[in-house]
Amino acid sequence: MCGIAGIVGAGVGGPDDRAVLERMLETMVHRGPDDGAALVGDGFAIGARRLAIVDLEHGRQPVANERGDVVVALNGELYDHDALRREGEAEGLRYRTRSDTEVLLRLVEAHGDACLDRLDGMYAFAAYDARTRALLLARDRLGEKPLVWFEAKGRLVFASEMRALAAHPDAPRDVDPDAVALYLQHRFVPAPRTAIRGIRRLPPGHALRFRDGRATVAPYATLPVPGEAGAPGPRTRADAALEARRLLTEAVASRLAAEVPVGVFLSGGLDSSAIATLAARRQPIETFTLRPHDADFDEGDAARALATALGAVHHEVAVDEASLSAGFEHVFAHVDEPIGDSSLVPTWLLSRAARAHVKVVLAGEGADELFAGYPTYLGARWARAARLVPGPLRRGLARLAGGGTHRNVGTRWLLRRLLDGADLPPLERHLAWFGAFPAAEQLLLFRPEARPPIVGDALLDPLRAAAAPALGTGDPVDALLRVDLMLHLPDALLAKVDRASMLEGLEVRAPFLERRLVDAAVRMPAAWKVRGLSTKVVLREALSGVVPKDVLSRRKRGFAIPVAKALAGPLGARLDDRLRSSGLARELFDPAYPLGLLADHRAGRADHARRLYPLLALLEWADRFAVPRPTA
Repeated sequence: MCGIAGIVGAGVGGPDDRAVLERMLETMVHRGPDDGAALVGDGFAIGARRLAIVDLEHGRQPVANERGDVVVALNGELYDHDALRREGEAEGLRYRTRSDTEVLLRLVEAHGDACLDRLDGMYAFAAYDARTRALLLARDRLGEKPLVWFEAKGRLVFASEMRALAAHPDAPRDVDPDAVALYLQHRFVPAPRTAIRGIRRLPPGHALRFRDGRATVAPYATLPVPGEAGAPGPRTRADAALEARRLLTEAVASRLAAEVPVGVFLSGGLDSSAIATLAARRQPIETFTLRPHDADFDEGDAARALATALGAVHHEVAVDEASLSAGFEHVFAHVDEPIGDSSLVPTWLLSRAARAHVKVVLAGEGADELFAGYPTYLGARWARAARLVPGPLRRGLARLAGGGTHRNVGTRWLLRRLLDGADLPPLERHLAWFGAFPAAEQLLLFRPEARPPIVGDALLDPLRAAAAPALGTGDPVDALLRVDLMLHLPDALLAKVDRASMLEGLEVRAPFLERRLVDAAVRMPAAWKVRGLSTKVVLREALSGVVPKDVLSRRKRGFAIPVAKALAGPLGARLDDRLRSSGLARELFDPAYPLGLLADHRAGRADHARRLYPLLALLEWADRFAVPRPTA
């Protein structure tokens, strides 16, 4: 796990480029506190900050071949690097280290771009071949590791983080209003955009090739779809459950491989409990659980019970109002792009505590998107039934369900969302659950003269593009799973986990995202995942006999904190100030609408946390890391 950065193009390679690259790397010491280095030559300057996990003594980065004409820097882990090394040795390749970065170097040297088909891991890497004066950038299939870039003066500049790009003198700094509108709808900026105009994010499963001053981006891997012609797979749900158990067991084993201590984030829910159990079968483990003082958000008793049964060394991280306040302050000050998910804060608190004991943790990210764990998928199933209820009666039931309680997601809140969104098409209904400000509300939020052109139907374009391959199955849940797997997972959840954990130099590995398990899960029909009022049906069957029965039947609560309560208190006062004083707010927004939402929220008349927190995160980011466009 590392942070990588580089500059490639004609004329690159002088002392000025080295100095700029070193400044870029210095901004990412938190990602790689163990070491840092740069290689500079004719046409390239590539560097890395290293968090040492594998081959602690000899695994420095970047690496070059013996002639120095192929250079590689890798952020992440290749879990199959031992097998790839054995294959390479059989082909006559020779290795100087045990590092996965050198394995990647030899693959690039021998096979070029074709090496991408052979990789299993989480990664974003840069490979420069001086023989052809070509740069290859690639990102893993589901976007566990980040990579951003821009072009200027015939050169391409890339890095793991936006803050590193900002250290380059030619880096764009203007906020992209269209990206702001997308963020306000989704609570994240969908790739390939970023919040800064001119800076792009390499999408998951894509490769960028830069040669002769020209960059091209194209996918190198695509996900299958349920029922895809010629795709192998189990014929029954029972067989699919057995395959999922086998693949998850193997994925956990591969992600335990490290030369440093490994732990598990344990929430008490199904996904993390399965990972902890499978890990504990192989080796002693340490587990880490948050204990919010608000009992409505606390699953710590269940986590403690499982950790005790597994014989794990268990760590509980108490979270009170003071630690939450410090957490908000820390993430606002250090996360260099807007992330509208308040669980970024508890993820950082948990990462900080875990880093005192381990360098690597396993976590359950991806299970909900692969096996339909969110209540939204039930909403897709039951929306048709809800539409049979006459409109006036449905609206009355929605009012009875209440406008929010400032507590964790509960049955009444879910019922209201279902009733309110029953008439919407599936994608719009999905956004009503996950998003913040739909297009209709953005018309009220933006000042008319500052309204971005994208506001309107075009805000749905990223969802439509992601959902398109799965629309032919006839089941809306397949399309929603595809949207969440290709957009929400990489650009929201995995981005949150990467930023929060890497602020503390902690590597997080997600066994559910092992490529064979992903392919198997994606090929399963949605009917095997959602049935009646049950989610994750096939996964629960897979884990029967692995985790305790009470874990199998436990209701999903989500990894959350009482952000609604915070917004009714000091955090709300902070948002009030930002709405009135932030440069971006003054440039783009009519403060009357968001201030009205905030007033209703603080008075307890409604729960607008899902709108207000993303808005606050955006304004905090803009004031610290961006330069808004000048007003007319």
